Amino acid sequence: QVGDSLSEAFGRSEAIRAQASGIGVTEWGGAWGRLGLAAFAGVGALLLALPVAGVHMFTRRLRYDPSLVQAILVLPIVVAGVVLVVKNSLALAFALAGIVAGVRFRQKLEEPEDAVYVLLALGIGLAAGVQALDVALAVSLLFNVVVLVLWRYDVAAISGAHLLLATGDTSLVVARRSEDRRAVWERAVREAEGMDLDGILVVHAANVEAAKNALEISLTPRAKEWRLLPPVEEPNGITRIDVLVQMKKDEDPVELLTELEERWSAYIAASEYVPHRARTEETEE
Repeated sequence: QVGDSLSEAFGRSEAIRAQASGIGVTEWGGAWGRLGLAAFAGVGALLLALPVAGVHMFTRRLRYDPSLVQAILVLPIVVAGVVLVVKNSLALAFALAGIVAGVRFRQKLEEPEDAVYVLLALGIGLAAGVQALDVALAVSLLFNVVVLVLWRYDVAAISGAHLLLATGDTSLVVARRSEDRRAVWERAVREAEGMDLDGILVVHAANVEAAKNALEISLTPRAKEWRLLPPVEEPNGITRIDVLVQMKKDEDPVELLTELEERWSAYIAASEYVPHRARTEETEE
């Protein structure tokens, strides 16, 4: 009787320890049970990753990396499956570590913030693998809300960051830093007399005339007034065209850049938009 009591107590302590460590004791036994558990974890991970990928695309809009979006969707499913395989098996965990060590990942993230999305995708996959989707749901929901709030109120703009919208070949972008934006504005102010300026559109093109025609077609329905500054020759046969823009009411410069990218990418290598607020904040600095 004493032995039976000790065995029962030991079993209870093991169950409590497993539950406290976040590894649920599942009753899905057998091959079909494992299949159902894997499907449940994979689908749950995908459903929780979808809003994260959507928020990333919405807040980045023209600047998101499609390959990163795909990784955000697929990575949680893979991680959940891996956790289900190696769970409670130290030998399998070491074997997996050896396999992963032989795989080289060469994808470079464009922005440091993208690493947070990858980390969240890993966390969702881990939570799904240990049947803790409630934790993944809470973290995913809170993450999405915080990102949307930061994006809506442009908190990063306090430090002068993310004031630039750009599309196309990012290596041609000339207004990355605050001093670069200041130089763009100093050139624009001399030509903006009598104009209620909203922002400066900087276009990089090899064919100047084709780019000017594209700008006229795209700006006519969206801009109340615009002025083309004299073109500036750049290396590699690229010409830079600065355009002073006063947008019409309720028009979004992001839509303008989207049209330039989707409709005129054959003639325009890159385009960037520096909003008027950048000038105000940099002057205060």
